[in-house]
Amino acid sequence: MPPLRRDNPLEKQGGCKIIPDWRSGAVCITAMRTCLTYLLLVILQLAALPPSTSGRRILADGVQGVMQGTIASLELHDTSEPPIYYLNHYGSSGPDKIYRLEFCDDVPTSAILLGILVNVPYEKIIDGVVHSCSVPTQPDQESQQNRRRQRLLLGTDISTPLEPRILVYVATFCGYNSPMAATEEEVMKFLMSSANVNNRSLAEYYNTCSYGQVSLRASNVKVLIPPREIPCNGTLSPDQPFATGPNFTTRACDELDNLPKWHYWLDAWAATLGVNAAEYHQRVLILPRDFTTRIPGCNRFAGLGTTGRWQYWSRSAVNDWGTSLIWLTGEYFLNHEVWLHEIGHTYGMAHGNIPGGCDLRDQCDPTCTMGAYGGQGIRCLNAAHNWQIGWGRPFLELSNESLPYGIPTAPIRIPLQLSAKNSSVVVTGAGMPVNQRLFLSVRMNVYPYDLPWKYVEDGNPFVLLHTYNGNDTLFNQPTFRVGEIKLGATWRDTANSSMLSVKFDSWDVDTGAAVRICLRTSDTELNCNDGLDDDCDFLTDNEDPDCLRRSPGMGFISRKTPSMQSTAGGPPQTSSPLPSPRRPKLSKFPGTPPAQLFPSQPSPSEPLSPLPPPSPP
Repeated sequence: MPPLRRDNPLEKQGGCKIIPDWRSGAVCITAMRTCLTYLLLVILQLAALPPSTSGRRILADGVQGVMQGTIASLELHDTSEPPIYYLNHYGSSGPDKIYRLEFCDDVPTSAILLGILVNVPYEKIIDGVVHSCSVPTQPDQESQQNRRRQRLLLGTDISTPLEPRILVYVATFCGYNSPMAATEEEVMKFLMSSANVNNRSLAEYYNTCSYGQVSLRASNVKVLIPPREIPCNGTLSPDQPFATGPNFTTRACDELDNLPKWHYWLDAWAATLGVNAAEYHQRVLILPRDFTTRIPGCNRFAGLGTTGRWQYWSRSAVNDWGTSLIWLTGEYFLNHEVWLHEIGHTYGMAHGNIPGGCDLRDQCDPTCTMGAYGGQGIRCLNAAHNWQIGWGRPFLELSNESLPYGIPTAPIRIPLQLSAKNSSVVVTGAGMPVNQRLFLSVRMNVYPYDLPWKYVEDGNPFVLLHTYNGNDTLFNQPTFRVGEIKLGATWRDTANSSMLSVKFDSWDVDTGAAVRICLRTSDTELNCNDGLDDDCDFLTDNEDPDCLRRSPGMGFISRKTPSMQSTAGGPPQTSSPLPSPRRPKLSKFPGTPPAQLFPSQPSPSEPLSPLPPPSPP
């Protein structure tokens, strides 16, 4: 969309123009009455701003008001176009209208807060569409508490429903001559029974990837088939919430807010049966086969879900999480990964990607449900997304304080990801961008739900490295798979400026992968007599070919590196004049294994001392 003009309309009309003056501060050069009126409007507008805006500029010129609510988005179009944003406005007396929201081009997509309570300054509202050239901001803490804001504290607790409630509509459409995609029995069998294609069910998929923490029960699933098709030209009931009006059509996906209005038309019909759509976490509309290919404006999507919750204040005794909207095409509704992928978007997860993308744009990580690319067509979440929603956590946290330059850690045993909730290692700092985390995990094909690689790789373990820079307010950030290491190989970070190197030393089916991590100072060995591995190729001084290529006779100084104790022991002890690195931060979960990260003379040939296994799920 073109940038909105920020010109002062009063100036165009010969109104008040403010000129700085060192004595008076401002001089009105037009009619005094017009000027005073303008100044009064400015003062009233500033007074209406929430306290959180004081002392910092967040508003564009020409702001006419501030609305409070939650923002959800739909990525219906290609990445060259911005998402479709909706603002669920929260008025003084509670939930109000749903507005479509359009931002100026200079408001970065990455700065738009989704799924949490925000203030949205706006320039104008035209036909139910709010136009804003300002970045949304969080309200003050007191207002958040009054609105019962549900904050996503990443990595601390599970932020998804533990017992998902799913409402499914299987609909037909006027003007589209195609039958419904499935019967009620077929949908329930697909969701709940493994006695179908590939012996899988969505319930077991949930259970496996969440380590048994999330349970989809048949009693929490409702499948409804409307007795008549969605009308070609329909009108929602008078109490409908859309500020763009009640009308909708079935001739396109991208006009008149048709996609969410189809849901609300079905919700109104379900209410006549005593079904309250707001009591369900996911409201899923299964479209006829080939619908998104043949209907204009649908962009051939297989599945589509709101990014973050559509609403979170319409709560009940059985739903304290909120509700979201999902659309699935008939030819893909029998794909378990498509379901969990779109549900993942409603949990606030962005796509899993790789640096540079692929032919699926930003959906390219074959080791994550949110990438859903390659492999055998189904997989669990990567370690970073697991941490984001609280399904899985790291058992060991490393930072600048625990990774001294040129000193590889002792072998760290990382268990297979599906073997335990606490099964990854996370690194922060180390030259990476602020707030970025690097997750190390170990994966291999585990039938029937975690199959990131083709069957020819069955039995082969891989150490994976993923980055993620989201937080509890800007959580909708993509993860990137930046490394995949086979046994015996080394990964060197060349894209994230971290100077990290990781080596996959050995594998044991019971204790997992033995991995060493090193923070390098250069790309080659600079000093062949300092006892350090400058380039982190896991060869120290004269062991390094860089030194062998130099003049002979260079001595080797044997120096013991610091020893890292577990959190249960005392402070780290040094066996040389080098300062001791501080103890790594261990996760605050039971069963956290101790780690001696810096033993004397680390060598890949040393026998490994496996860590005690993490706590079972």
